[in-house]
Amino acid sequence: DVAIVTTRKRLARRPIAQTRALMIDAAVRLLVDSIDEVAPDALAFAVSNIRVTDVVAEASRLAIAEVGGDVHEYRSLSIGALYQIWPTQPEFQADLLRHLAGLGAVMFPPESATRAHLDEGIDGEELLLLTLREAWIHSRSDPVFRLLLAAYPRMADPQIRTMLSDGYSRFVDAVESGWTLSLQRSGRRLRPPYTLTHLARSVAAVIEGFSLQWLADPGALADPEAEANNDLAVRAIVVVVDSFTERLEIADG
Repeated sequence: DVAIVTTRKRLARRPIAQTRALMIDAAVRLLVDSIDEVAPDALAFAVSNIRVTDVVAEASRLAIAEVGGDVHEYRSLSIGALYQIWPTQPEFQADLLRHLAGLGAVMFPPESATRAHLDEGIDGEELLLLTLREAWIHSRSDPVFRLLLAAYPRMADPQIRTMLSDGYSRFVDAVESGWTLSLQRSGRRLRPPYTLTHLARSVAAVIEGFSLQWLADPGALADPEAEANNDLAVRAIVVVVDSFTERLEIADG
C-alpha cells in the first residue's frame, strides 16, 4: 500500500482564488446531495455540521475529474489546503453561507434571456408571461434553490437568517433590469407606491410556497383553464404581478 501511495501523482498547485472556489463548490455539492438523502434529518440545513474532511475529499474528486484522471492516480488534497484559506471551520462556514446567498440571486433568467426572447420575436404580454413562467420552472427544479428552502427551519441561527436576507437583496438586484424590461415591453409599469423590490419579494414568496407543494405532489398544481406549462403557480404569480402593476394606457389616461 505504501508503494501505491508514493507513486501517486500530485495535483498541480492552484492559485488561492481557485482553491477557494473549488472548496466552496465541493461544500455546495455535499449540501445539495444531503437534502436528497432519505434520512430523518434530510431537511436539516447542515452547514454547521459539514465536515472539513468531507469537503476536502469532494474537492479532491472534483479536481481529479477536472484533469481527466482516476482517483487512484492522484494524491488527495490536504486539509491544510483548506485551512490555508480559512484558519477555522466557523470562518469557512461563514464564507460558504455568503456564497449560498449569492447563488440565490442567479437562479432566475437574467436580462440577456429576456433580450434573447425579443430577438426571437416574443414581445408584449407573451414576453412577460414567459419571463414569469421561466422563473417558476427554473427555480422549482434547481437543487440550490431547494437547498435554500431547507434553510428556513434554521432561521433561529443568526448566520442563516443573514444569509437569507442577503440572498433576497441580491435577488432583487439581479432581476431588476430583466423584469423592468419585461414589464415595459408588456405595456405595464409598477403601480405607486410599490417598487420592484415589493414585486420581486412577493413573487419569490409565491414561488417558494408553490415549490414546496410541487416537490410533494407536482400533479396537484395543474390548472384546469391553462396550458400544460401554465399551472396554478403561474396563475398565482400573474395575479401578484397584476396587483403590483398597471397598464400604461390606463395610467396615462
